Amino acid sequence: MVKNLEKKLIRSLKAVVNYVSSPRFIPVCKGTLAYILAFVLIFLKPFDSLSKFPLAYSSMMIIVIAASPGKSIGACFQAVVLGLSGVSLGCVGFVILAKLNPWPVAQGVVFAVMIYLMALVKAIGQRWFGFSLLFILQSFNGIYTSYLLGGVFSPLYLKAYYEAYLWGGVIVLAVNWLVFPKSSERELRQTLVVSLEHIGTFAHLLAKAYTLDISEEEEAARQHLSRTIRADFGYLTQLIEETTIEINYSRFSLGDYQCFVTRTRSLQQALITAHSSLSGVEKQDKELFKRRFLPGAMASFSRLRRAVDLTIRDLGDELGGRPMVIPVTQAKHSEYMDLEKKNASVTSGPLSDSSSTVPADTSSLDEDISAQMASVSERLAAEVENATVPATPARAATPPPGPLKDFSTEDAAISRTPPNRYASTKPPGSSGTATATDTTHEKRPSPHLTECGMLKLRREFDAFSATQHALLQDALVGGELWETDLRLHQPRASLNEAFGAAAQTLRQRPPRSDEKNSGTNVEGGANAESDDGTQDQSDTNMLMKGQSLIRVWGFLFALEQFVSELETLWSTVNPEGIGRKKRLHIHMFEALQRPHKKPKVDERGLSLPEAIALLEKRPYEPVRLNIWQHLDRIQHAIQSPMSLFAAKTAVAASVFATLIYASAPRSWFISFSLTSGMLTIVVALAPTLGQSILTFVLQIAGSGIGYLWGLTVLEMFRDVGGYKFNPIGITFMVVPYALIMQYVLAEKPAYFVVALLGLNATGVLVVTEWVSVDYLHRTNFDSPVLRFGKAISALMIALAIAAIFQLFIFRNPARRTLRKAVATMTYDVLSYAVLLQAYSLSTLWSSPESRPSRPALLRVERELRHREMKLQTAIINAQPLLKFAAAEPQFTTPFKKDVILRIINSNQLLIDRLREARAALGSQPFENFILTNFVSVLAPYRARHILMVKSQLYLIASSLQAKMPLPHSMPVGQLTNRNRAEFIHDCLILSARFSHTEEGKTAIGSREFMRYMSFLLCSTAVTEPLKAMEEASKDLYGELESRLL
Repeated sequence: MVKNLEKKLIRSLKAVVNYVSSPRFIPVCKGTLAYILAFVLIFLKPFDSLSKFPLAYSSMMIIVIAASPGKSIGACFQAVVLGLSGVSLGCVGFVILAKLNPWPVAQGVVFAVMIYLMALVKAIGQRWFGFSLLFILQSFNGIYTSYLLGGVFSPLYLKAYYEAYLWGGVIVLAVNWLVFPKSSERELRQTLVVSLEHIGTFAHLLAKAYTLDISEEEEAARQHLSRTIRADFGYLTQLIEETTIEINYSRFSLGDYQCFVTRTRSLQQALITAHSSLSGVEKQDKELFKRRFLPGAMASFSRLRRAVDLTIRDLGDELGGRPMVIPVTQAKHSEYMDLEKKNASVTSGPLSDSSSTVPADTSSLDEDISAQMASVSERLAAEVENATVPATPARAATPPPGPLKDFSTEDAAISRTPPNRYASTKPPGSSGTATATDTTHEKRPSPHLTECGMLKLRREFDAFSATQHALLQDALVGGELWETDLRLHQPRASLNEAFGAAAQTLRQRPPRSDEKNSGTNVEGGANAESDDGTQDQSDTNMLMKGQSLIRVWGFLFALEQFVSELETLWSTVNPEGIGRKKRLHIHMFEALQRPHKKPKVDERGLSLPEAIALLEKRPYEPVRLNIWQHLDRIQHAIQSPMSLFAAKTAVAASVFATLIYASAPRSWFISFSLTSGMLTIVVALAPTLGQSILTFVLQIAGSGIGYLWGLTVLEMFRDVGGYKFNPIGITFMVVPYALIMQYVLAEKPAYFVVALLGLNATGVLVVTEWVSVDYLHRTNFDSPVLRFGKAISALMIALAIAAIFQLFIFRNPARRTLRKAVATMTYDVLSYAVLLQAYSLSTLWSSPESRPSRPALLRVERELRHREMKLQTAIINAQPLLKFAAAEPQFTTPFKKDVILRIINSNQLLIDRLREARAALGSQPFENFILTNFVSVLAPYRARHILMVKSQLYLIASSLQAKMPLPHSMPVGQLTNRNRAEFIHDCLILSARFSHTEEGKTAIGSREFMRYMSFLLCSTAVTEPLKAMEEASKDLYGELESRLL
């Protein structure tokens, strides 16, 4: 026991030492320095003399804390600008409310309207929190000072408060710009390098999975990276926004960075496509795949991996940034990573959470993951650097190949230290080597290296693709994998054969929702064509053997997309092949032009309903709303949850302000200085009940700790060194407290409220006491203990008002909000599927004269991309709702968090598969040979498939929205699985038939056929997520038959 305690203590001390000596400690020091500078300035009496009302200096604390001086220049400047904009606009509210002092009713109404509007702004996102909060506080100061001065508006008070906020902004910017400044543009470049390294490692792991030579540790790393690259994109998007307001002397403009991020996203999506195609079929029919496809492709594939590796390393060098530690506590990055980890908790894996709860020692878990990732990265880098062909069981019978042509001599000449791709993301103090990446980017790439990496990329891919296509045609011509009859034209089972056996189960009582589902339901005639199951086994074998070919086409198409995007990214980073020259970039002006946001000329002016009408070959009739329909929309907007939340905030703030409006409690309000209660109400009220419960706890903890520490330091240095409260001792005692709280702000964003209110409470209490007693010499001013009691009283009063409104007035439980959000998400996926159907039909027209216009196609494609991002945002926004719903009391039904996660994860998989199908379609029609001999012949399968998918999605979305159970018998899902097996079966039969002709060989070996097979694979891969969503919905609301009995 004692030894374990000693080990934990030693590990903790090492972690603290490593953290303090790492760059991650710099933002904590900068935040502490800004906080201490605010105290030092206020403790200087010449500085206090600059203001007519020095007590207003306590207001500067909130902006010094909330503006985050430890962040990058762009992020900090953005926070300061938004905060001071809120203060400036609040000055207008200050004047209006102070002038309305003779009419308290009008003053209250105007103030309520202001609160309502600012609550709506606050609900937009965390970025606007400071703007809305400072506006409300500054406006309320107008009410407070007008009653404090007997109903008179005082410009001097307005000036004093405004100057205090401006001084706070100056302190923040001075510390941020002068003490270890960090540009958002540089951080963006470094994060792009890290993302490219993640992509490179992920590509190598996918290559090993494709060759069936991946170990368990590498498979776990692959699953982890599939989530990491999603989080990278969210963080890159955030950095783009922060870089917008910077002025940089750089080689790249904002448009260049936007293009880099877009191309990086395309690379990530191409790899996710390959990952999904391998994940579904890699365990099926391995021996067949090893025997037929691997032996002849290993050498060319290894050379391709080498070319990809060198190209990505060259790109990192061209971007000119060394890999950095991605701040995993950044809002967007952490939210997405938390969501991906929780989604992965439904499956087990060495690098994924095995439960929905957070481990007690998350730091040690992160270190273990980083150590495993570093080990995998080093091994992969060594494999690629040595350019060896991995040994597989299938290659044992064949002699190993000789040295790889061209690379054996060139690599020796350009050999560099193998990069540890993942070491850059290891937290300080973790085991393993962390300096391998530092030597990777020391030199600029030589022309010889560029030729080896970039110019050979397309050549090696073409060689690998040609080898795989030759093997595919040999397999098709061989005829050993399948039968020869199309299922499309076979007679179907009779009604008795299909439902005779199922009729017996309908007479029996179905199992209830809490009973274990055996997973062997046989309804809808899915497996009833023969009594002995011979046909079912044939379907299974057919599907498994077909997947061996489908995975080749799907992987080749994803790899071709990856190579094309990598070439495009290279040409964008280094268009002339000689690098770019640095120049001054004012990113704000560049952002106003927004060239990447402008629609293409071909689609400009075409609305979505009109484009859909053109695709469906029907006349378009624009819908015009009358006045009543417009009023109905306004009514729905007013009754929306966000509007009700804003109204509730306005009413609660107005009730609190009544304590100063009314003459009876006014003197008590002023003597207790209850103005801090307005801050508590604004922060405490939240859109959902669970969020408010968490906020209440965090507010009590933060404010309580802050006031208690302020009381402690005041009492410790009372009547010391000739001061009533010694400023030197107070400053030194505030330093360790500020370091701890700034660490919480920088590394624990979930506890942002604790640190914000804790630091603000200490600052306000200490500054108020020191200025009143030491500077203004008010001998009868409240003692620290009395002031502490008044502050706690204001906190409790404000929390009581907020609790009453949150619990009893327009209560909005987080569980209900989460359920509606998930149901809306599922319905949006259904809407996307319907829109994709119209888009796919337009690109699959058989006759060229019947194809729709290109502007309509481009307009619908842009809408599909927009909805993909919208759905991805909805998935991210569901993450905090899960936390808030779990925080709510569970008096009756326990909250099934894991079931909700399964539904969200299934929606993520659905949108991934549908997006991949959309990418495979493109905006160009297929060749006439494919349209005539494949698309037209297999059209009935496609029509039945989309009908079944829409029906099942609609049933699941309706069940979630209405909280109604689904039927025990769901034939749609069984028919969807059967339809997929027959679809793949007949497609492969047709491929085998046409592979015997010259025209067919040419078509099957073309990129168009690869594109069609990828579309087939992605569009039919939605059956598994649909089945998972169906089972999750039954786990939530039971089964219909069980409810009726």
